[in-house]
Amino acid sequence: MFVKVYHYQIQPDRIEEYLDIQKKSAEIYASYIDFHSFCINSNQDKSKWIEISKYKDENEYRRSINLINDNTELKQLFKEFSSLLVNGETDLVEEEYTMKFNFNDMALN
Repeated sequence: MFVKVYHYQIQPDRIEEYLDIQKKSAEIYASYIDFHSFCINSNQDKSKWIEISKYKDENEYRRSINLINDNTELKQLFKEFSSLLVNGETDLVEEEYTMKFNFNDMALN
């Protein structure tokens, strides 16, 4: 399984806008690729967020991402999202991982 992880800081007074953008973006992504995504918010610093998205495999992700990134509505949503970041796009950290195993799939002894 291929995993994308994003770290960023959202202006605390703009969280509702952020959540609305995430919902709209997820709907667009879902029309192109099967994925599972969730966002977590720091308990210590409410501006800090981590977004984790899982895809079947890296090849499927790579095949779909160019089409996704060409979507006009998604480009506009990304501009809106960027305006919510504490330090602009420099605040966005993107990482790629490969899931090796899932504890939930392991049999309990």
